Amino acid sequence: MAGSFIPGAESTYIGFFFLILAGLTMLYYLWIKNRIHFAATCLAVGCKIVMHNPLLFVVALGMLLVTAAYAMLFVVAEVGIYFHLESLNASDQTETLAYFILLCFFFWSVQVFRNINVVTVSGAAAGWWFPSGALGETGTCTAFCRAVTYDLGAICFGSLLVAIIQTISAFFTYLAAKAESTGNKLLAMLMACIACLVDFIAQCAEYMNKYAYTYVGIYGYSFAYAGAKVMKLFGNDLATVVNNDVIVEYLLLFGEVVV
Repeated sequence: MAGSFIPGAESTYIGFFFLILAGLTMLYYLWIKNRIHFAATCLAVGCKIVMHNPLLFVVALGMLLVTAAYAMLFVVAEVGIYFHLESLNASDQTETLAYFILLCFFFWSVQVFRNINVVTVSGAAAGWWFPSGALGETGTCTAFCRAVTYDLGAICFGSLLVAIIQTISAFFTYLAAKAESTGNKLLAMLMACIACLVDFIAQCAEYMNKYAYTYVGIYGYSFAYAGAKVMKLFGNDLATVVNNDVIVEYLLLFGEVVV
């Protein structure tokens, strides 16, 4: 009959796909159900810390505005450098090197602004968790001042490592796009695969940096010593750390969607 739906091979494959997906979801739930209470407790403690330190919202908003202003300044600088290089009739190699360095500085600065916020939150959380009397209501201000002075070296060093990896990933992405524009599909695919691999490494570095800067904000460690602490933590409890982060992020995502 015209207009009726007759199940075919495509619908069968789609049904099997969702059945397998549901089975994997159930297996994952059975695997992490014993960790859900711990993740919920961590989330509840984090909410208490944020509500106890409302200045954290001000710091986050301030760093966001600084990042936005820097991004606009970067665009203006990039346009100026472009016209300057054009007036000098610079070679392609010179232009590529200039843009590579400029993009690295941009990624580096953005990472620094972002990690200042992480270190500030970690320091304020330490002031709430280990009350000493000196960090009462001024815990956030003290943590922010430490982040932009005493801990700034560690923040800049770790941010530079991630920025270099991100710049390399962007460079290979550019090479892939250039190879595809010339019709070299094989080279474009190779460059895209390398860019994907480097981007994965950058994401892993960012994930580890998040914990390293937590150590920096709480204890004032150097970046190298904090990184060693993170490696030891991952070596002992990697599954617990990753599962806790996944559960909390899913809860936050669900809250964002509902709200």
